[in-house]
Amino acid sequence: MIWILWGMIMLVLFLRARINHQRVSALFFKVATSIGFFGWACWLAFQHPSSMAILILVALFCGVFGDMWLGMKWTYPKQDHPYTFAGFISFAIEHFFLICFLLRQYGHPMLLLVILLVAMGLSYAIVGMEKTMHLRYGIFKGISLIYGTVLFAVPLFSLTLMVGYQQDATLTLLLGGTLCFVFSDLILSRTYFGTNNDRPIDIIVNHVLYYLAQFLIAAILL
Repeated sequence: MIWILWGMIMLVLFLRARINHQRVSALFFKVATSIGFFGWACWLAFQHPSSMAILILVALFCGVFGDMWLGMKWTYPKQDHPYTFAGFISFAIEHFFLICFLLRQYGHPMLLLVILLVAMGLSYAIVGMEKTMHLRYGIFKGISLIYGTVLFAVPLFSLTLMVGYQQDATLTLLLGGTLCFVFSDLILSRTYFGTNNDRPIDIIVNHVLYYLAQFLIAAILL
């Protein structure tokens, strides 16, 4: 439980620094919070070793890098574009490994193909609503479509497996975690690509949902 307590303390310190525009401190505490969920995952993998644990660990490791890159985007705004792309790519890789985990654990590759097509359509529909939602993706439109596809694919695949084949704690945790991820990213897209959506409430809800997602994904290793 020490890792969870660490994550909670670092998250509070990060949110305070972020809201008070303390750029370097916010970056430090953000990465420290991420070390909380990754450290817990490593400890759980050691306590409950399995052949599938490596996929979850690699996914969460990519999440730590995603946090670092997006934190640097805010800390060093002159290098905004490369850090944003790096963050998108890191989180896309995280979800790719979560998809690999589901495929290895439960199978059904043809079902996954259908899910990916549905997720692609959903991502295209949401990104295509940028004018309606008063957003402007600009050069990030392409990477947003790719990221949205893998982002939506994990909860859709988890839910379909639960409804059509079996229900277990792993699917429940992954579904809950990735849904938190989706809601967090929907808020984040308004912050990044909209205007006047960087209020303290937006920052708090976005990051609480995000870190809850990562800790739920780590809990799969229980």
